[in-house]
Amino acid sequence: MSTPAVPLVASADDVVRWARQWRSHLEATAGAPDAAAVQRFFATLWAAAQLEAAPRAAFTDALHASGLPEFLCVDPCTRQALHKPRGYAGDAQLIDLIAHHPSTASTLAATPPLGRALHRLTTECLAGDAVRWRIRRLAEAIDATAGEAPAVCSIACGFARELEHSAALRERRLARFLAIDQDPWCEQLLRSAWPTPPLEPLTASVGRVLRTREWSGGFDLVYASGLFDYLTDATAAALVARMFDMLRPGGRVLIANFHPRLPQRGYLDLVMRWPLIYRTAPELGRLLPDAARAAGSWQLFEDPWGAVVYCELRRMD
Repeated sequence: MSTPAVPLVASADDVVRWARQWRSHLEATAGAPDAAAVQRFFATLWAAAQLEAAPRAAFTDALHASGLPEFLCVDPCTRQALHKPRGYAGDAQLIDLIAHHPSTASTLAATPPLGRALHRLTTECLAGDAVRWRIRRLAEAIDATAGEAPAVCSIACGFARELEHSAALRERRLARFLAIDQDPWCEQLLRSAWPTPPLEPLTASVGRVLRTREWSGGFDLVYASGLFDYLTDATAAALVARMFDMLRPGGRVLIANFHPRLPQRGYLDLVMRWPLIYRTAPELGRLLPDAARAAGSWQLFEDPWGAVVYCELRRMD
């Protein structure tokens, strides 16, 4: 069965027809179409995500009217994102599914073959590679933190799976690890997984982080790996300034943001209804406050696929 044509400039009926043809194609191939077909599917959705607001909304409405997104919910990753059981997109359980964390094994075991095949499409891709690489990169940043009593803070930490890869934590080289997230579920899981110091889980909003001064000058590393994708420029810049204020001399801020070139962007935005704020390296760099530029050194870099942009800012004073 050939894959349907791209319906970017089309009526709602054309989009519905295209989506239903894709459902038939996925069913006929048992959720494992050839790589070229997958690339065309993601490319169509990526292009649709670039449309102006009105045609993009019309495309999305027609797409969901077709039933294709709900059909794709046989994949646990798509279901978690679209149904949002925690009340928001991008919850820690969803990141576990994307990262292939062992805790998701029972969920996948209970998933029918078509769902497991679709799960491979949504996670064994560039976006999934970027998430898994990010976890390892964070563990490396933690392990590279120096000092007599190293203190680390993660903002919007989720389940902080990078801790499972951290030699510094295993070897008890960290004096403090403050793990902040808005979702009390994250604090609950972290307290159960790491019941003793140095871990200090805390349920708190970004607003509280911005307002409080109790953590000023207390950390050697402050990072936020999955938060800036949701923040406006104004809030993001304010948070960078706050994170910089939390550093001891020689300390580092590390932030990450998905790049707009991400091939799966359309799937996230339109199918999963998981819209992110994407930034290029220059756009991420413009978030740095003048005070931080004057008192620190900084570098921008990307992961091996150019899917996520990172900014590392070091306090020199």
